[in-house]
Amino acid sequence: METETKDLKYQEEYLTYEDVARILQVDPKTVENYVLDGQIAAVHFTKKNVRITRSAFEEFVRLAATGNLPPRRREKSSQLSLGF
Repeated sequence: METETKDLKYQEEYLTYEDVARILQVDPKTVENYVLDGQIAAVHFTKKNVRITRSAFEEFVRLAATGNLPPRRREKSSQLSLGF
């Protein structure tokens, strides 16, 4: 019984893109981009079932507040190099 209680203390809370978007007051697509850019760690249960742990979200907020977000892992898809 004591082991069960200890295990419950360490269970993570999982947030959806919509949950995080509501807290940050941004569009869910922005949150998805943060995940794709590697700025928020996420757990991919399936291709369409992605969750962000509460601890990963809190780390993102802490890093953003201090200006220490990791660099983006991908280029913006909207950027186009015309070679000029």
